[in-house]
Amino acid sequence: MTLISIIICLALERWQGWLQKVRNHNWLVKYASFIQRHVKTAAIIGSWPGLLVIGLPVIFVTALIQIGLHHFWYAIPAWIFNTVVLLYCLGSHNLYEILCQKWCKQAEAPIDTAAESTVVPVKEKATSKTNIGHTLSVFNRDVFAVIFWFCLFGATGALTYRAITIWRENAIMADSDLNGYFTWLTRINDWIDWIPARLLGLSFALAGDFIPAFQAWIVHFCQKPEENEVFFKEVAAAALKHIKPVNELAVQDLAFRSLVVWVIVLAIMTLTAIVQ
Repeated sequence: MTLISIIICLALERWQGWLQKVRNHNWLVKYASFIQRHVKTAAIIGSWPGLLVIGLPVIFVTALIQIGLHHFWYAIPAWIFNTVVLLYCLGSHNLYEILCQKWCKQAEAPIDTAAESTVVPVKEKATSKTNIGHTLSVFNRDVFAVIFWFCLFGATGALTYRAITIWRENAIMADSDLNGYFTWLTRINDWIDWIPARLLGLSFALAGDFIPAFQAWIVHFCQKPEENEVFFKEVAAAALKHIKPVNELAVQDLAFRSLVVWVIVLAIMTLTAIVQ
């Protein structure tokens, strides 16, 4: 059922315009600000106990609904709930646009050698290593990490991850009620990104140039959580070593192929469990 939910949600990403209207995360910020303003004990404001006071109700209520629905109608309501929450928590991305650009280029490529000789090659703007790391870090935050925590804990995992990322983005602003929690939220966000980042980096080797990417993955595996973007930068650059120039299209294509790798792995695990 987890696999079906993921495939449905990824397929529905094709209609981003409609989904953007549904994915309104402002209520998470308003809820956290409301709790923060009504915390009476000043000692826990800006500390990890205060963050627990804000976060635990979201986790508890989501888990309660998820577990409660599991006991009705062969757990179909629970599956619907999980799928809707996953769709809500996934961030927007432009993978479909990037893939369409790639396929259109392939479709427009000349077939006969005579025509090929008359085509003037167009220089594409290369993407720097820093941009590679940032692009893949955003992809991990918006797509892969959400799916990873969904696979482990269902709707509770996906919504908790998205809540932390939304609160951290809001806490950056100096006038935010959550500004005092910025350090803690950043630290937690880096830690919950660490495992998904390593798994996504491993799939770069499978979807790209295996040997240099796997070597880079081993070398940078133990980097600190706050250096996840550097990890993505080094491993992806190694996976795209033989692609010149390394542009935004190539980076997004690597991200898409890496996601497909893990969907296939999940499908194999699902089929194995069914057979057994």
